[in-house]
Amino acid sequence: MTMLNRVVHRGLNTQLARRDLIVRPDRAMVTFSFDDIPQTAATIGAALLQDAGFRGTFYVAMGLLGTETALGACATLEDVRRLHLAGHEIGCHTHDHVHAEETPPQVYERDARRNSAALESAFPGLQVRNFSYASGSVRVAHKRRLQARYRSMRGVQMGMLRGVVDRNQLPVHKLYAATADTESIDRLIAHNCETWGWLVLYTHDISDTPSPYGCTPALLRAAIGSCVRHGADVLTIDAALDRLSVV
Repeated sequence: MTMLNRVVHRGLNTQLARRDLIVRPDRAMVTFSFDDIPQTAATIGAALLQDAGFRGTFYVAMGLLGTETALGACATLEDVRRLHLAGHEIGCHTHDHVHAEETPPQVYERDARRNSAALESAFPGLQVRNFSYASGSVRVAHKRRLQARYRSMRGVQMGMLRGVVDRNQLPVHKLYAATADTESIDRLIAHNCETWGWLVLYTHDISDTPSPYGCTPALLRAAIGSCVRHGADVLTIDAALDRLSVV
């Protein structure tokens, strides 16, 4: 696909197949989300949030559990169980981490539903309500097919959640050690609190030597501290949608 085609698709993906949501919270909100999920996210990342009394949203691809990827070892089913029992939100990725750009809409939907069913079967009582596009790859037809199943779908396009946003493609900011530092993240969280918005941060592995898609424990700890210092409510995706009275 040419660069021009990518730009056109990106614009169409943003403008079409929307479910608009008005984001005007009574207090600033921040969500920490983790994709895929590496074992370091399920252990180090979760522990850092829990130490502050917070919980995160972990988008699990069941087909990756127990495997090795460029992000390091992925979490095991037992890691996911511990996250669920600790009160973190278990969200849905595609089961085999398939990408919308490379997968027909009906096949993509089947893979996502397979993942949700596998998670809910593994953990009786779990309701998988929110989805994240694998690698942020989004297509209009895929949005349309998934919107009836999930309360929200999170992308990777940059942006704050304030005013009118599309809950079929929630925007985010990266929490990557390769592109952010403690000062820039603190400014971002401070701005979100000053404007009473909802900031969704996302990352992958948590390590002193992270992949290009992960962050260090120190950076995650600093981001959590910024939320406390600036007075943000740290909520999971599902809890933030509750706050916004999304059915």
